[in-house]
Amino acid sequence: DPKAAQPAFPHHRIDRAASDGKPAVGAEADPASDHYVPFHIRHPPFMPKSLLSAGLSDSAAHALNTKHDSPEKEEHEKDEDREMDDHADGVHEERKRRVPLRMQLDDMYNEACLVVSQEQKQLLSSLEDRLTSLQSGPPVFPKTIDLADILPHGKTPDIICQRLEDNCMVIEALNKHRTMIKDAFRTYASLALTQVNTLDTISLSEMKVFCKDNRCSQRVLFKLPQLFHTSSRADHSQSAIDPDGGPELILSEFVECIVRIAREQIPGKDHLPKKVSMFLQNMQRHTKVASRDASQISLEPNVLKVFKKRAALLWKVYNKYCSEDKSDAKESTMNLKELFQLMKDCQQMDAKFSISKLATAFIAANAAVETEDDGSWKDWDWELTFLEFQEVLVRIVDMKTKTAEGALADKLDNFILNIIAKYCT
Repeated sequence: DPKAAQPAFPHHRIDRAASDGKPAVGAEADPASDHYVPFHIRHPPFMPKSLLSAGLSDSAAHALNTKHDSPEKEEHEKDEDREMDDHADGVHEERKRRVPLRMQLDDMYNEACLVVSQEQKQLLSSLEDRLTSLQSGPPVFPKTIDLADILPHGKTPDIICQRLEDNCMVIEALNKHRTMIKDAFRTYASLALTQVNTLDTISLSEMKVFCKDNRCSQRVLFKLPQLFHTSSRADHSQSAIDPDGGPELILSEFVECIVRIAREQIPGKDHLPKKVSMFLQNMQRHTKVASRDASQISLEPNVLKVFKKRAALLWKVYNKYCSEDKSDAKESTMNLKELFQLMKDCQQMDAKFSISKLATAFIAANAAVETEDDGSWKDWDWELTFLEFQEVLVRIVDMKTKTAEGALADKLDNFILNIIAKYCT
């Protein structure tokens, strides 16, 4: 039978011409025979050198060649691997702790090897005295402002002199425009106000308005959150935290943020004092300043007559609300929170007249009446005297009755008699 003559496994060819019955060279043996050699033995798989145990450490070669017999053994080996990793992490951390010490020793050695001439010593001494006088003498530049990361770096005498000189020149440029910077701070602090107790800080949204008013580049606007948070300090009071949880800048931090914005705004490799001076000149042209156009409305003749006629009533209301805020030690002046309470009692706070608008009137009254400057970097006095209280009343009436007919003096008299006298006495 031809079929019976065929081998049991036709795909394994056997050379029947072989005298000894063994497969010929190149032929595959019959799996049923005693001479069969498995394919994976005859043709072992290719093993890259990176996976061969000869090129590995003892632990890695052992892990590669070991056959995992049971889940318990695998778990035990995993525990051993974790212990080895923990030990390696400990060694790495120890090395990281040693790095600063080595760097400190290198710096000490390099510093000891420096040769400082007599002229450089005199220059360093004069610059240090100059910086000290700027920070301690009038106008007492805030020491909390930290510009070390954007000033020249280095340990050589020349670089140290350059760093001190740049720092002094930046402070002198800021001192020259101190009144404008302080005025800009209190102006922008009231733009997006939502709480009456955060008038002395600037939020990120208010800082964005400041940058847009000063024609800052897209590069600055993109980097503004980073610049803002770098300038912020985490150790100041909780009043410098906005309702959304983000930090807000006090006056000294606002000054530092201006320097950082100037560094990003002015292109090129010009040194920092020149960039700061150029940006401050730009601020003079574009920044909103409350005192720039704030004329004292309460000095108009007809308005003065109303205030003289209603002086007794206004004094009574003013003294009553000056002590409304128990957290404020000043009981002879009125802060924004107390003014807000007065307007709230008079039912004047609504969607059209928000806290932000009330703060704008408050700031404008401060700027219009307060003309004397103490000559320092101390923040403005955020309290209303009686004259400033009269000024803010006129401005509130003007803002709320802008489109109504009639003279401002008549509107003011009607507001005092029909609203303040009705609700607050």
